[in-house]
Amino acid sequence: LLVEGRPFPNPFRVDGRTRVYFPVNSLTQVKGSMYIFDAGNVLVRAVESSASVMNLGKEMFSWDGLVEGGGPASSGIYVYVIELPDRRVMGKFAVVRE
Repeated sequence: LLVEGRPFPNPFRVDGRTRVYFPVNSLTQVKGSMYIFDAGNVLVRAVESSASVMNLGKEMFSWDGLVEGGGPASSGIYVYVIELPDRRVMGKFAVVRE
């Protein structure tokens, strides 16, 4: 069962090939902006004006684990915020560097 905003995989292992997915309750593609913050509430990545993609029968946003400078995110707890036209989806997830 995929719950809105419950990211997977969690913890997310940054390896340059995989992504972490954030399901949103929508049967059709939605546009929005996604923001990733580290545990200190510092914005590490902003993806504005993007569209969800269909994965496992649900619309989802995803993140490749890269921060604004292009390097991989450090291990730790992160907060994501997805701004949609009618609501905000947010939560926490863990990143593990190998």
